[in-house]
Amino acid sequence: MKIYLIRHGAALNDELVTGGKRQAFRAGSVLKELGFKREEVMLVSSPRPRAFQSAEIIREVCGLGEIQLADWLDARHFSDFIRGLMGCLADSKDLNAIILVGHAPHFEELLLGYFPERILFESGDVYEIEVESGTARKLGKEKEI
Repeated sequence: MKIYLIRHGAALNDELVTGGKRQAFRAGSVLKELGFKREEVMLVSSPRPRAFQSAEIIREVCGLGEIQLADWLDARHFSDFIRGLMGCLADSKDLNAIILVGHAPHFEELLLGYFPERILFESGDVYEIEVESGTARKLGKEKEI
């Protein structure tokens, strides 16, 4: 099982701006190259508009199915986020991957267990966690200057 963490694209007043739409498209393109089969992946989004709009773009780029909304992706406390993630993993045993579109603070906290220093999780970034091996890596090219 792999978990893909994607921070929503850049937004203003909780709505994606043009650059944020490009970031979501780029994240979707990175995922598309992994060759997911629609039935092997679950796409889960925070209910916040900026995250859901990003998830919609990713779904279109990758040809994925329905987006599931999860309040725990916008949880106030990290412990609530982790409980939601554990439930999601338990419900997804037959899948190869879960794609989570959400927000930096909890994603950064989760990645602390995989990297020696705190990650600055920027809009549109994609990280992959390999659950069985306990490894994580950033996917995609570094930002162009």
